[in-house]
Amino acid sequence: ESYIHELEESYIHELDAYLKETGLDDYTLTDDEREVLEREPVFKGFEVGELFDGVSGDTDIKKVHLDGDGYPVITAGVDNLGVAGYSSVTAKILPANTLTVDMFGNCYFRPFEYKMVTHARVFSLCLKDGQLTPETGLFVCTMLKWLSTKYNYSNMCSYNKIKNETIQLPVKSGTDNVNYTQDDIDWDYMASYARVTEKQVIADVVDYKNEVIATTKALVKK
Repeated sequence: ESYIHELEESYIHELDAYLKETGLDDYTLTDDEREVLEREPVFKGFEVGELFDGVSGDTDIKKVHLDGDGYPVITAGVDNLGVAGYSSVTAKILPANTLTVDMFGNCYFRPFEYKMVTHARVFSLCLKDGQLTPETGLFVCTMLKWLSTKYNYSNMCSYNKIKNETIQLPVKSGTDNVNYTQDDIDWDYMASYARVTEKQVIADVVDYKNEVIATTKALVKK
């Protein structure tokens, strides 16, 4: 009984605090959000180079430069999402809300400013017109995850190689063009879909928390 009480107090308190801090304390889908799930968007192909500029770092940041201060340093690989550490060494600072792609094709959205190593062939994708948000950035990043299935150590990924690759993105309803432009991309849908997905995941976490407490109670009673 004491353990159950501890579970209820710690789980509920910590989860509620997290939800309020992230603005996700209301995870119930609205009617508009349910319509987002029911909608069947039309996807069209856009060349990566049409939408994004490829930017590289300007300093060969090494382990000795990782002093724990300054900005996150992005390198190749999936460990810690490619963040090698922090460094105050003088180097180009890449803007927040951009994507990074490494030589293996691993793509991540970066909601923070960062620096990049040069020896690991990591480059940044910066939207040419406008700016990504955390929601649209994660959506676009997901649509580029296939890059890691095509590129590897023997066929390293680079901006020159992927700038002519096609990324599938949703376009606005009622759009009927032969030559689609960035203006036709439905950024609002991407943001709404990401937000709805986030709410669904949070709801699953809450359900899991309740299930843990209910199962513990049942076991104790037995």
